[in-house]
Amino acid sequence: MRFWLAEIWWEKRNLFKEFMAEVFFVGLFLLSFEVFHRALRWTSLEPDEIRLLNKTHFYLNYGSLVILSLGFIITVLKSLFSGKKS
Repeated sequence: MRFWLAEIWWEKRNLFKEFMAEVFFVGLFLLSFEVFHRALRWTSLEPDEIRLLNKTHFYLNYGSLVILSLGFIITVLKSLFSGKKS
């Protein structure tokens, strides 16, 4: 008996592959957010400048995650209503 994850992957279920891509991209964004915050600790910027950069970076990441999530939701809805078995 094969592992269920490998079985889903080899059956080429597109929805599962889209989900895995979504998890990968969200993970990259969260990793970039953490790296950015750690890099700001080593700078000699003023606290107000750091606060502005943190706020800007947060909203840019938030917007990107919303766009990625909406793209995934659209993919799921298209898969559900297309009538094809994925």
